[in-house]
Amino acid sequence: MKQISWKVKVTIWYTFFVVLITGFAMFSITRYAKQTFAVTHVEELEEAVDDFVDDMEFEDNSVEAGRDGYYDNDMVFSIYNDYGELVNGYVPKYFPLNTKLKDETSQMIEFEDLQWRTFDKRVEEDGHVYWVRGIMYETRSVAMEKTMLWIELSVLPILVLLAAIGGYFITRRAFAPVEEIRQTAESIAKGGDLSERVPERKAKGELQRLAKTFNGMLDTIESTLEEEKQFTADASHELRTPIAVIIAESEYGVMDDVTDEERQEALEVILEQGNKMSLLVSQLLTMSRSENNRQNAQYEKVNISK
Repeated sequence: MKQISWKVKVTIWYTFFVVLITGFAMFSITRYAKQTFAVTHVEELEEAVDDFVDDMEFEDNSVEAGRDGYYDNDMVFSIYNDYGELVNGYVPKYFPLNTKLKDETSQMIEFEDLQWRTFDKRVEEDGHVYWVRGIMYETRSVAMEKTMLWIELSVLPILVLLAAIGGYFITRRAFAPVEEIRQTAESIAKGGDLSERVPERKAKGELQRLAKTFNGMLDTIESTLEEEKQFTADASHELRTPIAVIIAESEYGVMDDVTDEERQEALEVILEQGNKMSLLVSQLLTMSRSENNRQNAQYEKVNISK
């Protein structure tokens, strides 16, 4: 199974938090708007009831609505006597008739899937007590809430898409120096060219310091390898001379016309060159152990002027 890259992981987390914050913001706006609609509708209904009361016509023991009647857009009005009996006006179908009258109070009435908002006002005229009830259909609130919900559901996928695309490009740009470091390391591993370096100008902040550290590491490795190459060349040169002398003296010593004295001299030369090679190898071994921290260096005071 292919592992998910860090760019995709960061993009997913970024998109998740954007969706979370956006969803919370939309929920808060919707709740605030719903409360605002409710307050606005209560004020509107209260004002309509006051206007209806001002226009009421009283004659003897009867009461009638004014010239505007019992209807006003999505509101209807009804008149009750002091016993709670309907005298005039209109009551919506399915509206619970046993709803209690409450002076100067707004109520939310629900019956199955229907909703109404009411506002009651007590009126006294010529010793008679009447109740005026204004009833508002909640169709406007429901329509507004549905409209807001539709807008939110339409906007949210667009925001999610924009957040995902924008987050991916931002993350891709942020991780570009890391990808360059990876490509440089891969190129060095395949080609062996330690002269390659990561462009530091494209990186910023921590990634720039990472690029500088990586380039510094490459400088150290390249310098170390160059020193090892030079050391190997010098050691080879130092060993080549005694080996050549040993071979030459050995070939000379095995010749038939060589006297015992000359053969003895050849053996002495071979021994001398062998001791030099042994000393050189011993020094190389000491240096190798020192570099691997397997042998502690012993320091001595030296008079440089001598």
